[in-house]
Amino acid sequence: MAECNTICETSLGSVDPVEICINEKFDFLVECINRRRDILISEFRSRQERMCSENTRRRQTLQSLNESKAKLVDIKDNMLQSFRTKMSSEFDEKLKQLEVKPKEFELECDTQQLEDSIASLGQLIEREVIAIPKYSTLLQPALSFGKEGTEENNLKLPRSVAYDEKTKLIYIVNSNHSTACIKSFSVTGEYRDTFCTSMFHCPIGIALRGEQVYVTDSLLHSIFHFKLPDFKLLGRVGKEGSGKGEFYFPQQLTIAPNGSVLVADCDNHRVVVMDPKLNYKRAIKHESMRQPVDVKLLRDRVYILSYRDSLCLHEFTQSGKKIRSFITCGEKDTDMVKEVYSFCFDRQNNILVCDYSTERINVFSPEGNLLHQLGCLQDKEKE
Repeated sequence: MAECNTICETSLGSVDPVEICINEKFDFLVECINRRRDILISEFRSRQERMCSENTRRRQTLQSLNESKAKLVDIKDNMLQSFRTKMSSEFDEKLKQLEVKPKEFELECDTQQLEDSIASLGQLIEREVIAIPKYSTLLQPALSFGKEGTEENNLKLPRSVAYDEKTKLIYIVNSNHSTACIKSFSVTGEYRDTFCTSMFHCPIGIALRGEQVYVTDSLLHSIFHFKLPDFKLLGRVGKEGSGKGEFYFPQQLTIAPNGSVLVADCDNHRVVVMDPKLNYKRAIKHESMRQPVDVKLLRDRVYILSYRDSLCLHEFTQSGKKIRSFITCGEKDTDMVKEVYSFCFDRQNNILVCDYSTERINVFSPEGNLLHQLGCLQDKEKE
C-alpha cells in the first residue's frame, strides 16, 4: 500500500501546472492568429477583386470616352467641310453675279443691281476674311505732345506709357535720374499732374490694371506697387541679386488677367512671376533667352523680347514651357531688327517691335514674317 502511494505521488509530481497553462494559452494564441490570418487573406482577396472590377470599369469608360471624342472630331470635321463648301459656293455665286460681258453691258446690266451685288460681296468678304491692317509707309502720329525739359509739362527720357480707361489719363514714366517721376496727361496732351518726384532713381516700366499700378526701377532693382488716383504706395519689393524677391536691372512688366505681375528681370536672364502683392511665385527662363527687356501676354501664351539673342522673340506657355523663338536680331543686313527694347500686339495679333538703332517700328505677322516698317534711319531720306 505504501509503495502504491509513492508511485502515485511520483506520477502527480511530474506534471507542472504552469506548463499546462502556458501550453493552453499558446494553443489559444496560435488559433487566434490563424483566424486573423484567414480574415486578412479573405479581405485582401475581396479588395483585389474589387480593384480588378474597378479597373475594368475605368478601362471601359475610357474606351467609351475615346470613342465619343473620335465621333465629335468627325462631326467637327464634317461641319467645317460643309461650312467651307457652303461659303465657297456662295462666294462663287456672288462672283458669277458680277460677271458682265462688255458688249451687253448697257442692255443687260442693271446699275442698281450691280451696286447691290458689289455691296453684298463686300459684306461677305468683310464677314469671312480677317482684315489685315493697312499701315502707311511712315507712321503719322494722331497726337504729339511734350518736349525735352524739366518743366512740369515737359519730358526727359520717357520710357513707358500706360492708359487709364476709367479716367482717360495717360501716365508717362520720366526716367531721367535727376527728374525721375511719373507724369499724367489728358488724351488731348494737356498736363495734369506729377507723382513720385523723390522716390525713383531710374524708373523704366509701368503697368496699370484698374486702380493697381506697378513700376520697375532699374537702378534700385525694385518693383513699386501704387494705387490710383494719387499713387499711394502700397508696397515695394526687390534688391540687387538673383534670388527670390531680388532683381538685376528689371525692365518692362505686364499684368495678367488674374492680377499676377510679370517682370522682365534683364540681367538675371529671366521673367519673374509674382502675385498682386508682389510675392514671388516662379520664374520663366531658358538657356536660349538672354537679357529679356519686355514681356507681354496674348491669350494663354507669354511672349518675351530679349536684347542679346539672335532670335529675339520667345513664346512660352504660362507654366514656363518654351514653344518657339523667332524674329532675327543682330548687325547683319539679313537680320529683321537691330536693337530692340519694347513690343506690343495689334488687334489682328500682328507684332509691332520698336527698333531703337534704326528708329523704326517693324510690323510682323503672328508667324514672324515682316509685313511693314514704320519710320526711317536718321541718316537716310524719310521713306
